[in-house]
Amino acid sequence: MYRHHRSPDPRPLILLSLLAMLLFAPGLAAAATTAPGEKTVASAQSPVDINRASLNELISLKGIGPALAGRIVAYRQEHGAFRRVEDLLEVKGIGPKLLARLKPHLKVSPQAAKGSTKGKK
Repeated sequence: MYRHHRSPDPRPLILLSLLAMLLFAPGLAAAATTAPGEKTVASAQSPVDINRASLNELISLKGIGPALAGRIVAYRQEHGAFRRVEDLLEVKGIGPKLLARLKPHLKVSPQAAKGSTKGKK
């Protein structure tokens, strides 16, 4: 008389969700292991080279989300390599306070800065 309605198996959806988190949010694992109240600016111990960093590497820095990381990459593509870390002040959304927090965790590679095309559009 009554048919039992079976719910779809949730396992494939759970597996897909976990895979998506691993691929698109690599900084979450580092954030999850940070104790409450502990201030971590970068998930990596070595400084991030702002001239070579990928979008995900920039997002791994505390204070830089996807939108700001995208503006940094776009600025770098439009204006060429950064000559110094302070050049990030030219990117909309980065002010002196954020730069001061990020600066110890950033670097500029010498070879990338030599090939800079700043001022040459």
